[in-house]
Amino acid sequence: MRPDGSAQTQVTRNDWDDYATSWQSLRDTQKPTVRALASSGKAGAASKLRYRASDDTGQVSIDLELFKGPTLLGLDRVPLKRARANQVLTYTLRLRRSVKGLLRFCLRAFDPSANESSRSCAPFRLTTGNKK
Repeated sequence: MRPDGSAQTQVTRNDWDDYATSWQSLRDTQKPTVRALASSGKAGAASKLRYRASDDTGQVSIDLELFKGPTLLGLDRVPLKRARANQVLTYTLRLRRSVKGLLRFCLRAFDPSANESSRSCAPFRLTTGNKK
């Protein structure tokens, strides 16, 4: 098309959305936000880490780190997904029964333009589930 928007020509014909999530005509410069929320679970069972994440694009991916004291227990990347403002999202994990006590998880969010949020950390209490 011409700069004034005239003479538009369709260049694709298919049933898919023709866009690249990493390209935007006007670069998105707003950073996404992420907030880790205190979470708890049981050792050996599926547990959920809770967080909030948002961006003006409506999509974020998350880098996650899990710590026991200063020791890094694991890393993961949650792929790009839709996130509404103030929506509580979860990440499900299962840790060995031998891992228990107070852990910490930290998150960083990225939007489709690779803008990066500040890091946010929260406690994650893992119990054995035994009654005393």
